[in-house]
Amino acid sequence: MALSPDSLAEVAHRKAQRAREKVANAEGELKSANRKLEKAIPRGDTNEIQSAHTLTQKAEHEVVAAGEELQVVESLLEAHTAPESDKSGVSGEGLKSLIEKLARQKASR
Repeated sequence: MALSPDSLAEVAHRKAQRAREKVANAEGELKSANRKLEKAIPRGDTNEIQSAHTLTQKAEHEVVAAGEELQVVESLLEAHTAPESDKSGVSGEGLKSLIEKLARQKASR
């Protein structure tokens, strides 16, 4: 099964949506952490400060995951807009292999 421009665009769209969701989750976690800190720091409540730290770490992981999703989106969009000759040899069976191939092509330019 070959990857078509439409299928590349659809996968890019889904990945971008997941990245947006991860960023929104991270934003919520950071807001919650900040609210906890605003209350906990004046009281010296170390348990709440630790809880806020945990939320911040979770948000950081969400942002990293969103960044990875966006790297995939970038690769898919490059493949979507690449000339047909650049798409040869891509079966569509593995997204990871496609990304690796695109990265090699990008590095050789």
